Amino acid sequence: MSGKPPLNDDILVEVLHHIQRQSDVARMMRTCKILWQSGAKALLAHGVVVTNPPSLGSFCTFMLSNIAARAPHLRQFHFDMPFVLKKWLWGSDWSKVRDEDEKYEYMPLYEDEDEDEMHSLTFLPRAFAGMLAQVLHKTVNLQDLTIVSCERLITLDNNAKFSEAIIALRHLRRFRMESVGVATAEVLKAMASPLVELHLGYFWDGCIPSAGLFSLAEHHASTLEKLSAEDFSLDKKVTTTFPRVRALALRDCSIEGITVLHEAFPGLRSLEVSGTTARYYDNGRARGLERTQPWGELDRLCGDTDSLYVLGRCPRAQTLEVTVCRFEPWEGRCHRLDTVISETRPTRLVLRHWSDRAFPVRHISHGLLPLEGSMQITHLVLSLEPTHLQGTADEFMSALTELLRRQSFKFLMVRLRYEDPTDGEESEGEGDTGRYEIVKALSHPREDVLRQLFEASPALADVVLNVAGKGYNLWTLHAETGRLQLQPLERAAGRALARGEDIVLKRDL
Repeated sequence: MSGKPPLNDDILVEVLHHIQRQSDVARMMRTCKILWQSGAKALLAHGVVVTNPPSLGSFCTFMLSNIAARAPHLRQFHFDMPFVLKKWLWGSDWSKVRDEDEKYEYMPLYEDEDEDEMHSLTFLPRAFAGMLAQVLHKTVNLQDLTIVSCERLITLDNNAKFSEAIIALRHLRRFRMESVGVATAEVLKAMASPLVELHLGYFWDGCIPSAGLFSLAEHHASTLEKLSAEDFSLDKKVTTTFPRVRALALRDCSIEGITVLHEAFPGLRSLEVSGTTARYYDNGRARGLERTQPWGELDRLCGDTDSLYVLGRCPRAQTLEVTVCRFEPWEGRCHRLDTVISETRPTRLVLRHWSDRAFPVRHISHGLLPLEGSMQITHLVLSLEPTHLQGTADEFMSALTELLRRQSFKFLMVRLRYEDPTDGEESEGEGDTGRYEIVKALSHPREDVLRQLFEASPALADVVLNVAGKGYNLWTLHAETGRLQLQPLERAAGRALARGEDIVLKRDL
């Protein structure tokens, strides 16, 4: 019999590991029995994200059909499915939702802030919670886990099978927990895994632990390297230190002052603080000014102007990412921005402007950077929302040029977070016209305008322009030939530059 011999089964399975998209791996597995039985490792290598009851049911059914062979290959699992119990939503009158089948007594999938306006509720069969617990019990190599509505899912399990499965995990390194309550806190304290990264989300309504963030995470104090929290209160007194934590992010948290962070995280290298409620506001800052800075110079400091200002004297940092919500000098916001920049003295500055008021483009050259404490900045990233930019395209580019004359930058990036006007409402006035002109000018910059930017600052080596996330365009002026060259950047490289990260740019000159 002539013809080519069939491919070896091992080769077919190996091909699965070189397919980038998980959906394509699943399709190929359905083509033959061998791949369906042997392709689980390649399929699960991408991780699993569950966002709705059908996907959860499909995942659990697939895993449990051969749990011993498949579960060890699961390294990442993200249960990103918020829900509320029916009795929490409707009280004892469950007939308003569904009363014909007790197996659906549990979970409306989506919740609204206004319970009277809830609609399109999808229910998860009760059996699925038990099936998920069975799967987690066997995932001995799980390293990355996310659970949204964590408290609700744990308290839903009357037999504690779900809690026991999480506690028994031995190799978990990253754990993202949303909706943390009393039961979740107990699970966290009893976990066997030495966590390296931990995120604790907002408290579950009606079940707030009495312990603060430090107390909740203290069981993992000796291993944690990255800690983030949202909508938490920090302990007033530090009883536990986290010597290995290098990155800390606190969003919408209540903090006594920066001295608490000094004591709890002595080895910190990266700090993000946003939406912070600092007690006593300016008085808290006054107390912080009296203390020394044990961190030395951070690699990165990130947050909004007010949160960074009220914590106390800002630590020195190589990279400063700061969000400015308003830019009116008479409201004190300019003073706070000046103070944060002057105290931080960064070499890389990322300025994000969010505002619901008009932002005159002249502020870019006059008042954006403090007169003192900014001369050491070599890399500047301006991230603007052009909806409220006030001025013409020529005025915008002139302001940039003037800024470059005042400051000796080596790198400049300008980002416009913008939606195409053809996709939304039409222009409503002169302000919109100017805004669209600015967007157009940066989307298709004229060569003479770009040359003006480079000539304004002889040290300037690179200019990156990004409009509406459509691409990062790197402009470079060759020092010897004077040739101006455009080079599109990969999205990952552009995003890294937008965060003020130091990357090696490959130039073709």
